[in-house]
Amino acid sequence: MSASPDYESMKIPELKEILRSRGLKVGGNKAELIDRLEGREIATSSSRKRKAGDGDTNEVHPSIDVSFASQVEREDVKTITIAPLRTKLKKFIRSFHKLVNEDWHDGYEGQEQVLQKILDDTIYPVYEAIINIADKGVGFQYCNEVLVVVADWWDEIHSIDVRFEYSEMRFSEELISEGYGLEVKKFNKAIAYMWGYILFGAVKNNIDQRVIYQIIADAKSFGWDEDEVFREFTYADDLKASQKRLENIINSNEWKICKGRKKAYSGKRVIDARFDGPLHKRKRDYHLKNAFGE
Repeated sequence: MSASPDYESMKIPELKEILRSRGLKVGGNKAELIDRLEGREIATSSSRKRKAGDGDTNEVHPSIDVSFASQVEREDVKTITIAPLRTKLKKFIRSFHKLVNEDWHDGYEGQEQVLQKILDDTIYPVYEAIINIADKGVGFQYCNEVLVVVADWWDEIHSIDVRFEYSEMRFSEELISEGYGLEVKKFNKAIAYMWGYILFGAVKNNIDQRVIYQIIADAKSFGWDEDEVFREFTYADDLKASQKRLENIINSNEWKICKGRKKAYSGKRVIDARFDGPLHKRKRDYHLKNAFGE
């Protein structure tokens, strides 16, 4: 079994060298280079075809189909374009980590508000765009790539220790899709429901089975619980057949020929600059006292 390249850990010159070896463009920032290598560049009409070797679980799914872009609203395409989305989320992680470091102990309310803002202003519109695109019966594979980016970001956020509960974060407004009875505000549930949403759509629209396998593998790697989704969704009669088909696909375990893309993140070091940072940033004077507080 071949290992999937960790492009995120590579430097830009290394990424460009790989692109040159494949005859691909080498312009753009790091996120754009990675998208090009992984076949997720929505601006292109087609991607490099991947070939699956014997026993290779990483290259089973076909190259990412971006032809759907001409069939949906331009604003939705713009909202879920992966390169700028990933760049924005990575930048947020750096700034959020810095914010937590500045005042871990007492600054948690402000930190929660900052996280709330990106959920409402960035992630909520992404989910709405995915619903709009999936409702047109297209773009399921690309929407899965977007969900992998969002789920990976959420996992990395969890590596930053805070004094509020990540599990209690929710959107300010309910995420609604009448077709599948989807009504949810809690963020952890929303991402699970989004994977269910695109899987139901992919099965209903008879998408390539290998694409469905990859979506299941990715969702499962991030802890997706299909039973919870099946319980919570309400279905019109025409969706019940799709539900049964999806259950059969999952239970067959054939999707395991694909590999989920969840990464492991170790906890980021967090300090409280008021206590442990540079002296000029400390707001308490306990470091000037001796062991007896004198």
